[in-house]
Amino acid sequence: MNISKIFLSFLLLLMSPFCILAQYNYDAEAVKFSSYEYRGTARTAGVAGAFSTVGPDVGAIVLNPAIVGMFRSSEASGTLNFQNSNAKSTYLNKTNKENNFKLTADNLSVVFAGAFGNTKSSGILKGLGFAFNANKVADFNNQIYFEGKNFTNSLVDQYVYFMNLPQYRNLAIDYSSFPADYVLANQSGLVNYSDLFKYYSSSAGGGQTNYQTGYIKTSGGITDMSITIGANLWDKLYVGGGFGIPYLNYKREYTYTEEDKDDSISGFKKLEYNENYQTQGLGYNGKIGIIYKPIKLLRIGASISTPTYFGLKEQYGYSMTHTTDSSELSVQSPNGAFQYSYKQPFRLNAGASVLFARYGFLSVDYEMVNYALNKYNFGTQYRDQAAYYNDTLIRNKYKISHQIRSGVEFAYETARLRLGYAYQFSPFKKGVAVDGANMSKHLISAGLGYKGKRFSIDIAYVHTITNEYFSPYISVVSFPDYEDGATIKSSKDNILLTFGFKFK
Repeated sequence: MNISKIFLSFLLLLMSPFCILAQYNYDAEAVKFSSYEYRGTARTAGVAGAFSTVGPDVGAIVLNPAIVGMFRSSEASGTLNFQNSNAKSTYLNKTNKENNFKLTADNLSVVFAGAFGNTKSSGILKGLGFAFNANKVADFNNQIYFEGKNFTNSLVDQYVYFMNLPQYRNLAIDYSSFPADYVLANQSGLVNYSDLFKYYSSSAGGGQTNYQTGYIKTSGGITDMSITIGANLWDKLYVGGGFGIPYLNYKREYTYTEEDKDDSISGFKKLEYNENYQTQGLGYNGKIGIIYKPIKLLRIGASISTPTYFGLKEQYGYSMTHTTDSSELSVQSPNGAFQYSYKQPFRLNAGASVLFARYGFLSVDYEMVNYALNKYNFGTQYRDQAAYYNDTLIRNKYKISHQIRSGVEFAYETARLRLGYAYQFSPFKKGVAVDGANMSKHLISAGLGYKGKRFSIDIAYVHTITNEYFSPYISVVSFPDYEDGATIKSSKDNILLTFGFKFK
């Protein structure tokens, strides 16, 4: 499997002297961080985010800043999101489910806008608007649990394999030469060294029966805070631009265990490994957009967002417990911190919508993101590791991905009914992803709304499905023919509630 070969080759680089990077999977996190979901307000969410050319709604400003030029009056709105995440995992032929409920504020916005004269008045500038917008564009809340009986290999086999390679066998087992979990495995007695044979061996009985479990809890998200200006020109052309300051907060708790429930491994009872990891920081980006009305009922538009540059600080800690027939030993690494910069790729959006006078609209949007352009800078000390991530892992695993969003709204007097569907293609290159777990995404939505002269309320339901894959370790003993991993079907059910108020 290509992904296994890439992972193993990276471990060889990672375990070079003086490498103390916090984690192995920065490339996977880059895809997670740059995979956006455009829910915004309940109105935008009700049509699956297909709102980049329709009209004035604060949830669509993140899609196309020219939307601000379409406002004719000042208004404010806020959105609450009631989210239930479900993760169904299959690992070693056993299936488990986990649920996670979260209440978040997904959008808070205020727009100051005004129209200049009426549609028949002369002049180029027909309207001008300013928007202050905080919009959640990525959500990391999820819980995953997997378990199963492994008759073939153990996590400790991976440690033993690499520690016995000639280039590593004579290195001191410390944090300057090995990743934290390798050091903890040695300190806890899971890995032992024989002075007689000059060889490391496992105390966990690799190749014998052990019961494996894993629990992953992730939380946080990305909130894009922006200042945007938009103009209405001739009531035909709308232009806009904005400056964004996104805030990224991501937390991961991971617990992995192996246990000899059948008493088949002499002297070994259980191992437990824990990771606590958090990264957070601010970024900046710019956006420009345009919307054009060639005829009264048709609107077309496009926008581009520059790459987003983040300055991130991560904090981490690891622990491991080894239980034998007669003792228990727990060890933990020093808590660490690490600062680095991360660049997300630029994003291109385009869309078109057809308006049915006062009776609603039909809209289609398209987005392109090149996930191979994610890039890290770990500083001069870790220049080789950053280059390997950027030029080998990320470039060889990921590609340009596309997102198609479509939606329809039916309007009758003050009532609104909305339906939508979106599909996001896989970010992986061909042959890299595990079959059936390529991180493509389906989104189905529906919504209702009331629009009065000064007050509006909207509600939307959004159901999202994606499939991914997680391997707790690579089975180096039988590599590349055998690998244990969990196939995860994740779904999210979101109910969004938006209240809007016009100032006049």
